[in-house]
Amino acid sequence: MISLIISILLFVYVNLEEEQTVQYNTTVIIKNIPQNLTLVTSSISNVNITLTGKKQSFLIMPSNITTYLDLSNAIEGTEEYKILIDNIYAMPKSIKYVMSPESVYITLKNKE
Repeated sequence: MISLIISILLFVYVNLEEEQTVQYNTTVIIKNIPQNLTLVTSSISNVNITLTGKKQSFLIMPSNITTYLDLSNAIEGTEEYKILIDNIYAMPKSIKYVMSPESVYITLKNKE
């Protein structure tokens, strides 16, 4: 009987816990530029990431969040590339995120 009461109280505590919002501002790292290409221009700036979730979920978050572009499949010209979060899988699934911007334009040209 006592364990039932404790489990109900724990359930109520977890479900009524306030949501918390945390904001990160990160620099985008460019990775894997093909050897035959060189970076000409980029619209890269900082990326703002807003995380929302239960306060307790933030206790098991990675200590830092990094963003990057994977250009391993890049081609010559101006293309839009999605910004990726390096340790997204280490975040608890209960935490939702919004990233702005979500992509950037990069211009690459063949090395001469």
